[in-house]
Amino acid sequence: MKIAVFGAGGVGGYFGGRLTQSIDEVIFIARARDIDLPENAIAKTLEWIDALPSGGTTSMQRDIMDGKSSELETLTGAVVRLGQEAGIDTPINAFIYNSLLPMEMKAQGQL
Repeated sequence: MKIAVFGAGGVGGYFGGRLTQSIDEVIFIARARDIDLPENAIAKTLEWIDALPSGGTTSMQRDIMDGKSSELETLTGAVVRLGQEAGIDTPINAFIYNSLLPMEMKAQGQL
């Protein structure tokens, strides 16, 4: 399923499209694992993100920005690993994971 992302909220344009693709990757993995997600999973997720306060951050973002260990492996890393196991490409989540990994490794004293 592909959807266009429009609206006055924070999700839209190029980054909204990439966010939609990253959610698509999760949905494809869920379906490969026989996990039934609602047809409106992407729309509901984008609505939830759009409703967040401007300037809000996630705990993972705050941890990474503060140089602390984060949930990178258990969240984004899990999407990439489960995609590999199912033979599903996860280019957006892999890009996010590999972009944040050096900061995560530094926070864990591995760099």
